[in-house]
Amino acid sequence: MIETQHPSHGGPGRWRRRAPMLATVLALSAAVVTQATPALAATTPEVSITCAGTNDCTATGTGFTPSGKVQVQALAGSTAFATSTIVASAATEVCVQGLKPHCFDVPGGDFSAALPIDYGLACNATVAGAMQYTDVSAGTVVTKPVTWTGPCATPTTTTLLLPASSEPGLTAVNPAKVTAGSATVTVGTVTISVNGVAVCSYTAGTSSGCTVTDFPVGVDQVQASYSGSLVPYYAPSSASESVTIWPFDD
Repeated sequence: MIETQHPSHGGPGRWRRRAPMLATVLALSAAVVTQATPALAATTPEVSITCAGTNDCTATGTGFTPSGKVQVQALAGSTAFATSTIVASAATEVCVQGLKPHCFDVPGGDFSAALPIDYGLACNATVAGAMQYTDVSAGTVVTKPVTWTGPCATPTTTTLLLPASSEPGLTAVNPAKVTAGSATVTVGTVTISVNGVAVCSYTAGTSSGCTVTDFPVGVDQVQASYSGSLVPYYAPSSASESVTIWPFDD
């Protein structure tokens, strides 16, 4: 009778047979893990520009460096008339609660910014140009062609609120009012002059800040000059009146 010897469950023969299989399984597992976490591809910065009307445009950027600076230049022809710096959005994690709560990453790198207005152009004049957006961290530049249109200022009317004549001692506080159509203007500066000499200035629409006194006896020329405003875009205007200051009766 020939005796045969079988390795026990814990014997070395069984381990030698299983070792190559275990190594193969481990290698496959590592490959699966590697494939499950691929490297994130670099995003390319992009900018789109949309306009709701003339000189009412917005640029939307994506794919810029999260939390990074974006240098902005507005070019009319090859000349920059406006520059600014904006910061792209930061990368964030958003978590959703519910039956199966989960979180996901928002990569960031976005921005939204209004386009500037070229106040150097005449009303309704046009010129070809561009907007340039530079990712300062990555050094990439996105250029978008733009046709600039000169803005048209809203006309204004300045009105002096003074009596035609008065005895000495006349006092006028912020004596001029500025309107654009039926609306009261509340931006820009009003300067009051008496007989050609500037007396004081104040912000249009305010009720204090400029008190005019000591009008000379006789006929005085009072002028109110409104400087205009860029935002909103109001045109300058002015008004003048003659005020007669009568001497006291003896």
